[in-house]
Amino acid sequence: MSSIKKYVVVISALREELGYLLSDASINWKDAQENDSGVWYYEGLLKNTDITIIAASALEMGLTTTAIVATKLITKFNPILIIMIGICAGRTGRQVRIGDIVIPYKIIHYQFGTFERNKINQKPLTEETNQELYSLALSLANTDILDDIDTNFVGDKPTEGNLKCLCYPMASADWVVKDTTKLDETRFQDQDVIALDMESYAVVRAANTLKVPYGAMIIKSVSDYADSEKSDRFRAYAKFTSSSFLIKLLLEFNKTRDASVLEFSVSNPITHISADSKILILSAQSQDINYLMQSRFFSKEWGEIVDGNEHRYYTNTLNSANIIATSMSKSGLTEAAIITTRSIEGFQPKLIIVIGTCGGRKGKVKIGDIVLPNKVFHYQYGAFRDGQIDSELRVSYLDDRLLGFIETLSEERNKEVRRQIHQSFRSVAPHKRYPSTLSALYIAPMASADLVVKDSIALGTAISLDRKVVAIDMEGYAIMRAAKHSYAHPGVLIIKAVADYADRNKDDTYRSYASYASVSFCISLLHEVTSKLFHQSKKA
Repeated sequence: MSSIKKYVVVISALREELGYLLSDASINWKDAQENDSGVWYYEGLLKNTDITIIAASALEMGLTTTAIVATKLITKFNPILIIMIGICAGRTGRQVRIGDIVIPYKIIHYQFGTFERNKINQKPLTEETNQELYSLALSLANTDILDDIDTNFVGDKPTEGNLKCLCYPMASADWVVKDTTKLDETRFQDQDVIALDMESYAVVRAANTLKVPYGAMIIKSVSDYADSEKSDRFRAYAKFTSSSFLIKLLLEFNKTRDASVLEFSVSNPITHISADSKILILSAQSQDINYLMQSRFFSKEWGEIVDGNEHRYYTNTLNSANIIATSMSKSGLTEAAIITTRSIEGFQPKLIIVIGTCGGRKGKVKIGDIVLPNKVFHYQYGAFRDGQIDSELRVSYLDDRLLGFIETLSEERNKEVRRQIHQSFRSVAPHKRYPSTLSALYIAPMASADLVVKDSIALGTAISLDRKVVAIDMEGYAIMRAAKHSYAHPGVLIIKAVADYADRNKDDTYRSYASYASVSFCISLLHEVTSKLFHQSKKA
């Protein structure tokens, strides 16, 4: 048997969903331990195989944190496969029964889209699971394995009939759904979806982004229906059947997998960067990074690093610090969580600066104004019932030390920077529109969600959660959450400029100016950050 460990990562949303797996006698488990990225996990050898299972939980529901933990586990253990287990909710009227195991061949992120004319125009994101394993699961479902699993469970079982395995699409969002009738009317375009959860899309997206050899697999069991009658009665049964089917699948996978796939490595770009102090500059748009690299502020040429996932990072130096800049391939919270976590694990930056554009609250800010949020919250997280979102606040705060640093910048200094931005943009982009007045600077709350907002009603939802909110975006919360989840806890400073008012008149007229303003204000801070903030850290 090969001495090289073949890791399979098993992830769940909540720790309770791992309970039956961790008590299964077919796996020799070690005690729980913490890895150097701050994730507690269990390691166990599946008997009569050379598969080592790494089991961990995100410890909360939702796409963002699941994406962070999945990315950490993939980066740390270089698994050949990642599988998510646990419970899900069935869609009523779709011939799915409580207790059924769902093995989706694709996952749809159905909360993603454009909010316009008082409704979400769905632009779903889709990720496919491993088709080879999907076929393997189908073949297992046609054996006596399901009857064996059902027989072995001791406890309250559904009364609707024998255990079945259903292989249809599943949909994910940051909602606990308690109203599928209204949800069907407004959200779903793929009528083959039979089950809903809050995490699976993030796991599959992380696996596909980081090029895990066998990708991802989802094995979830229906514990209730996504309606007002949600109940925990069959939760234990669903957790048991999901875990039991996982073990049966891994045993079969061990027999059939390609023996040449031993391991893989997520390229670690940290080996290219030697400076002690590193600043990671992140953006959702490549235009922001282009403005950054075109700046005359940097005396050296920019270098380039391409990691094993073909993601590009651009590097430069300033004082004693290394500057590492990159943009995301897609917008949204899940994408931001993955790239931020991957970058933190690879480079270990001391500070993350987020640049780019945002939508502004009309009457509170103007086009071109610069927003440095003192806190960012996820305004589309919660329970969906009676056609409305019952919000559950998820908040990340600006580090007190960074807030203190920003507050020490004089008004005269900031006003001069904004004047220079307004004046210099005319020569940088002479054919682009710019505001007639100087930008203002706001240190105030910002809200995030997976929505391009073209309706002030959506902004009103954010305002109802925090009356002081002045802007909205699609990445800020996830980036701050990833930094907070990191073992190193890098500071995060978000610098965004208002490109529109997030209403029906939203367009790209001032996007170039807002992008330039954000980047330019960031550049104006870099010297002070490296000479003051980092210098004080070294003295301490």
